[in-house]
Amino acid sequence: MVDITEVMYRKHFFVERKCLLLKGYFSIKNGNMRYHDPETACQKYLWSISLRFFIGDYIIIRVKSGDIVTLIGGLVFVIVVAILANSGTISGVQTFFHPPPTNVPVAVTSVPTPVLTLVPTPVLTPVPVPTPAPPYRIFYTSNPFSYPVYKLPENLETFGASGNLGYGKEMVPFAFVDGVHGGVTQKFSVPYPVWGMNITVTANRTPQYGNFRMVLADATDGRIIDGGEILNRGSMYRIIHTSNTDLYLIISTAYIDRFRIDLETDRSYYDTFRPR
Repeated sequence: MVDITEVMYRKHFFVERKCLLLKGYFSIKNGNMRYHDPETACQKYLWSISLRFFIGDYIIIRVKSGDIVTLIGGLVFVIVVAILANSGTISGVQTFFHPPPTNVPVAVTSVPTPVLTLVPTPVLTPVPVPTPAPPYRIFYTSNPFSYPVYKLPENLETFGASGNLGYGKEMVPFAFVDGVHGGVTQKFSVPYPVWGMNITVTANRTPQYGNFRMVLADATDGRIIDGGEILNRGSMYRIIHTSNTDLYLIISTAYIDRFRIDLETDRSYYDTFRPR
């Protein structure tokens, strides 16, 4: 170890001793003479002396003051080269102080993937709408005298007016009576609980004399169920609530061109009660 106190003491001792030996002197430079006093010469000497470092009583390093910067630069260069040459060692030191993270196995829980079951969409099969059978024709009977009643009553005004079953509904005709002359029809039966008679009279040749009269009778006892009269020409509608029994019509005409009676019912009644 170098005793810094001892080095500084020895340096001061030798510097002071050298300064005491200096004397004033003259110097000539570029033809100019200059006198140097001892104090100034001693200060210059202090800047130009060599520093001596001792270990014990022996001198181990002797460096001129002008080379200190060069020495420090050389030391810095050597240190940089040593660091670059031993980068692996530095990495090892960094690894020692900052060890890499340890991979800890993580337990993986397998989640079952849900299986999507496709439910087939039911195909709606449209229900076919039954096509109405063409209306059948009701003919006159050839033996009207076998019926309980075969003559029209004198007064038909007692039946009054009737509504129209076909307002806002789909009506299906199922039978009809068509002709020019009157008579007594054959027996027929209607399966629908509610149905109607749509009556039209044409009298273009002598409309002022046209007359149409009719009644619906029960074939069992001759009871008059409904009836009506059209004077001149025109139409009327009768709603009937009698079904599943034998019926017949008594018709009388005068001075008309033609008449037509359509027996019809609502579509819902037709689809529900029509004969299969």
